[in-house]
Amino acid sequence: MFKRIANILDDAEGKGLDVSGSVDPAAFVADAERNLWRKVEELDIAGVADSDDYGASFGKLRELGPTVAAFFDKGGVMVMDPDPKLRDNRLALLVRIRKPYQQIVDFRLLGGAA
Repeated sequence: MFKRIANILDDAEGKGLDVSGSVDPAAFVADAERNLWRKVEELDIAGVADSDDYGASFGKLRELGPTVAAFFDKGGVMVMDPDPKLRDNRLALLVRIRKPYQQIVDFRLLGGAA
């Protein structure tokens, strides 16, 4: 899951796209986007790296996994949509997920785990 998110964001940054925008929940068009946003907010993953309880922090990130999988697989969300507003909002959503992972551990440094 993390690897897929990281690859999409790395590709977008490599193309010169700005991925630093804010998420606009009103701009979501797919249920999978709304569901992922709700789960990100529910788990409050933005603050996981601030906790000294890394087990609990990682547990929150793991709990997000099925919703991320549904976003990509069942939801059929195309992050790199031709519509820049949709694309940028989806990239911002993925950044909200990538950032806590990177603050705890960068899985790409562990030989492709996750």
